[in-house]
Amino acid sequence: MRMASGIPVSKLCRVRSCVAQVWRRSSFRQRRLLLRVLLKYIVDNQETICRCLPRCLPALSVDRPACA
Repeated sequence: MRMASGIPVSKLCRVRSCVAQVWRRSSFRQRRLLLRVLLKYIVDNQETICRCLPRCLPALSVDRPACA
């Protein structure tokens, strides 16, 4: 069985399919709200994200000094 980040690929495909269905049925106002919430979370937690991301994705570790 193929794995992606420790999750079976078949489950990832099902999750993507469900997310796509929900996104398709959402209004523009709901989408805009979600994107604003995501932006706020990323901005509020950017230091933690930059510190942890290279551990999860070693290929990005060359960008680490920019985050430090």
